[in-house]
Amino acid sequence: MWFKFLAFCSNLLRQSKQAKANQKQFNLYHTLVENIAAYKTTQCNSSRILVVKLDDIGDYILFENAFHTWATSQQNNQELFLVGNEAWRPLFELKFKELDITCCWVNKSKWLHEQAYQKEKAKELQSIAPSTCMYPSYTRSLLLDACIGSLFPNAKHIGFVNPKNLDQTLKKPLLTAFKTPAPHAHELLLNAGFFEQENMPEPNNGFNKQANYFVIGIGGNQQSKRWSEKNYSQLIQQLLSQYPNLNCYLIGGKAEQNQAQKIISLTGNSRCINHCEKVQLIHLADFCKQAQFAICNDTAVAHMCALNNVPLLVVANGNRYGRFFPYPKAFKQIRVIYPSQLKPTLSKKYDWEEKFPINAIKYTDVLAQLHILVDSCNN
Repeated sequence: MWFKFLAFCSNLLRQSKQAKANQKQFNLYHTLVENIAAYKTTQCNSSRILVVKLDDIGDYILFENAFHTWATSQQNNQELFLVGNEAWRPLFELKFKELDITCCWVNKSKWLHEQAYQKEKAKELQSIAPSTCMYPSYTRSLLLDACIGSLFPNAKHIGFVNPKNLDQTLKKPLLTAFKTPAPHAHELLLNAGFFEQENMPEPNNGFNKQANYFVIGIGGNQQSKRWSEKNYSQLIQQLLSQYPNLNCYLIGGKAEQNQAQKIISLTGNSRCINHCEKVQLIHLADFCKQAQFAICNDTAVAHMCALNNVPLLVVANGNRYGRFFPYPKAFKQIRVIYPSQLKPTLSKKYDWEEKFPINAIKYTDVLAQLHILVDSCNN
């Protein structure tokens, strides 16, 4: 009962903060639109489609295959343009090198805060003059996307219907055509549905791992998604003891360097090795493929492992339950462990936004779940 009361209070506080954040976002939207208004064009080229996808790396990984299938089918009769987040540009250029797609890469921070940069990008986009703009994001904010869409008032603007999305004030005036997502759909299925594909990608077959390491993905775009250094170090100590022939590689970016160093210090084992920033983005998939198994927070590394059939255990707080984790049942090599307070079902808690305390998950429980996972993949 006490826990339910705390959750209720937390929900009220979050709603209040979100309302203020939404108003601030809407004000920022109008400022950005005014800054680039001089580059608005009424022209429309009927053969041109512009896809706007400014989400971060994890979202892109789940978007990539559906977009590639769709773009391949459009090559003969449409000119394709993409506004993308420069953070995942290397992955895109590796996957789409054989397709003729004209790209405009955007630094999200600069686009939000630097007026000269906003005008530079708006001028670059002005000449595209598409007849159709597509926004394949479901719950992510359309703040940046809508600013780009404002440049093309006469184009058809296509996006998802999502009553839960917190920036409806941006969606309603922007979108002219709506796509209805499948209910209770994982992000892979949402992306497939947006591009009118019947099937989402399934994992590759087989668990033939040959490298002598396992992967720990310690990242997370929010602190509430990050399991503590102490928990990871205790878990790694046990794993290195139980798997004497394996090394532990910590994977992440620049933001994870301090956390990785703390974990290594607490672990006190030379076989726990910091690979943060050492594995380039274009090599991450191949690096993950060779791992015997992976343990990750809800982060891009987890999705990379999931789509490359690596036995994966995700330590999660439950936020966005059903949208990103757990994966569909076809992905049998993936397990997710949540705080004991959270016992969600897809029918009741889909796309759930509460954040249970991730550090309530004990390392011993993670270890037990990992053994079950590894055994099931080897049999």
